Amino acid sequence: MTLDPSYPPPAEPGVGYQQPLPPEQPGSIRALSITAICLGGLWTLCGALGTVMVFLTAFTQASGKPNPFAPAATPPPAALTAYNMVGAVIGLILSIVELAFGIGGLSLKPWARQLGIAWSVVSILWAIANSLISLLWAGPLMLQSQPNNPMLSSAMGPKLIAGGAIVSLVLCCVVPALILIFWTRPPVKNAFEQSAMVPGY
Repeated sequence: MTLDPSYPPPAEPGVGYQQPLPPEQPGSIRALSITAICLGGLWTLCGALGTVMVFLTAFTQASGKPNPFAPAATPPPAALTAYNMVGAVIGLILSIVELAFGIGGLSLKPWARQLGIAWSVVSILWAIANSLISLLWAGPLMLQSQPNNPMLSSAMGPKLIAGGAIVSLVLCCVVPALILIFWTRPPVKNAFEQSAMVPGY
């Protein structure tokens, strides 16, 4: 059988197919992912130790024994102890999530961007709530429960509580704010979305 020369030869399977290349990673992804890994890893370790200390203190206080980390300290009110326990658990969970999306962000995993944005919103809301609670309730309650503490019972006590709440609010909002600013930009969003089309990336 003679082939008609006007028809092109049949294409071989796979010829002309080019595998999608990995997308170029913007600097904001790399920088914020590394920052999240470092801070998330550090706060996960510190948060785990802090959570153990808070729960151990609560259990010893409930049993009537002195605080093993500060035997001479006046035991805080039960409501304040419960709040510290909740705060420690929330902080630990946020640290683990930060570490997770930081690792995923370096590999441009689409879920890492979504998780990072959700984490940022929750972290900012929690930082605001925590600061307000410290200023309006936890701080004054701590001042009342520590009459023998010279730092808290003096005129500097309220200033230390207010200053600590403000500094904590600012520091806790820096990284989440940067993620909301940079990881919502179209180039960053496109880089995460394009990585999903690259096999094995």
